[in-house]
Amino acid sequence: MQLSDHIWQGVRQLITGAFFLFTGLTLYYALLSQNFLLAAETTTWVTLIMLAALCLSIVILITDNPIRREIRWYRHQTGWWGMLLFGALVLLFQVELIWATHPAIGFDAQMVHRALVDPTGISQRGYFSQNTNNLPLLLAEVGVSKLLGSTSWLTLDWATLIFVDCAALLNVATVALIKPKQVKSMWYLQGFGLLLFPSIIVPYTDTWVLPLVSLTLLGLAGTAKKWAIWWRSLFAVIAGVGLSLTYFMKPSGIIPVIGIGMVVLIASCRRLTWQRFGIGVWLSLLLAGSGYATYHQGETYQNHQTFIKINRALEVPAIHFLSIGQGQPRGEYSAQEALAMAKLPKRADKVAYSKKMLKQHLQKDGFWGHLWFLIQKQGYNTADGTFGWLGEGTFMYAGKPASNWRWLFQTFLYPKGANVATFRFVAQIAWVALLVVLVAGWRESGVMANGLRLTILGTYAFLLLFEGGRSRYLIQVLPEMLILGALLLPAAKQQIARLLVVTGLWKGREAK
Repeated sequence: MQLSDHIWQGVRQLITGAFFLFTGLTLYYALLSQNFLLAAETTTWVTLIMLAALCLSIVILITDNPIRREIRWYRHQTGWWGMLLFGALVLLFQVELIWATHPAIGFDAQMVHRALVDPTGISQRGYFSQNTNNLPLLLAEVGVSKLLGSTSWLTLDWATLIFVDCAALLNVATVALIKPKQVKSMWYLQGFGLLLFPSIIVPYTDTWVLPLVSLTLLGLAGTAKKWAIWWRSLFAVIAGVGLSLTYFMKPSGIIPVIGIGMVVLIASCRRLTWQRFGIGVWLSLLLAGSGYATYHQGETYQNHQTFIKINRALEVPAIHFLSIGQGQPRGEYSAQEALAMAKLPKRADKVAYSKKMLKQHLQKDGFWGHLWFLIQKQGYNTADGTFGWLGEGTFMYAGKPASNWRWLFQTFLYPKGANVATFRFVAQIAWVALLVVLVAGWRESGVMANGLRLTILGTYAFLLLFEGGRSRYLIQVLPEMLILGALLLPAAKQQIARLLVVTGLWKGREAK
């Protein structure tokens, strides 16, 4: 075995081990989540039906019965028409969800919408002067509203639905490039995920960045695939364009390029030839060139936009988000430090204040105390399977659920809905199931699988360092987690089957 093989094997084991540790910690906190607590005051007849259906589903899955055989027949025999039927049902559900809800959203999404309707307001101009990172979202909403002829929340929700579903289709295409045998699994995994993703009614960077992240992943997968150089060149350009667009919408979304790029680079060093080296340089130049060209055009457009007047001198520095990320009980948003950023007019003063607060946060509990804080913050950042639904201040402006057909959706999603706890319970089960697959599939050692693992680890690290404290920030990395889940599913099923056989809970050929 050559030295490069030893290096690759060591890197692979290091990534897998670190991913197992951090995602295992997330799984631990997810199992302890309050979403599993169904108190008497939140239990309704819907809750009881859901629990009965859950118990019945478990029995169906672990025993040999006609229903299970029918499900297996459907998955294996229906083929594309069965997948399309399932996809159509998911889309119909999403459309009904938007028609039934589309409330006015609060927190930052509200300020973006206010600027969309009235860009001359003092509060709107002040907000975007300090938070210029949300300017690309505003300009994107301006373009969508002009195209669709409306600035209503309903219009923006339709756009969000399109973006999220486009991301889902791109994720399926990415799996088709990496591991074609898992396309069907990815289709159903993505579909069930969409059924439990009400954030399609939240037009914000978390959701609007998803198709851009997915486009970048598709480009990287196509670039890394061993086929004709022209196809690889095309996908390199796609990856570069997606990378820059992702950076504008949500800078932390570019982590996939770093994670997958590092893994592919190390793996490519095995048995390196001049031809492979030249191809690698060519593809890297294409990716970087298309990325820079897209970035230059976007930066020029932002600097010369006339929709809203802002003062960039008031922009909040990045160290502010690092400071609040290391303070507060959960490392979350700090109203006190945000107010200080608004009061301090000079950037140098903002930076100095944030440095002072960061130093205080780090010295407050000492090394071991801060380490324990970061361990707990990993749970706060990633354990909630609803991805922070209703977790922000004034998350949405909605009253009591309606008494007509809209009740079916509103009662699960509105703050005053009687079945919000039921939605949280079901969403948490689905989240735990995905985490189990990610943890149990540790034997899968492919290049793209480890690249996705490193990408997710990078997101974990980013959220531990900067503002976090709730799992809404994890939405941006869902494409990577779902794609990785599909890739790891065969290995995870085998490991779980072996565990069940060893413990005597199940007998089956899959464990052999």
